[in-house]
Amino acid sequence: MLLKSGSPHYVGQASNLPYRIKDHLRDRLQGRWDAFSFYVVGRTRYLTDLETLLSRIINPRGAKVIGRLRSARNLRKDFVKDLKRYAGALKELSA
Repeated sequence: MLLKSGSPHYVGQASNLPYRIKDHLRDRLQGRWDAFSFYVVGRTRYLTDLETLLSRIINPRGAKVIGRLRSARNLRKDFVKDLKRYAGALKELSA
């Protein structure tokens, strides 16, 4: 993760961290970040999904593309329906 003044500017993954950092010192992100942090992930099966989630949560300014989650589906309708049901149950309990 590349940081600018302590805030996330770019999220990415790398198999060769020194090369990737050196590359970002010369690419389109040159001069747009002043620090970086990294996290080692032992199991890489969901690494791309993790990168996508981080990007969607923090919405870094330096991101050109924010990926999609494989096999994801929109649960909004189900959530709203369950929320209404739970709200009704809470009303009954408080009455």
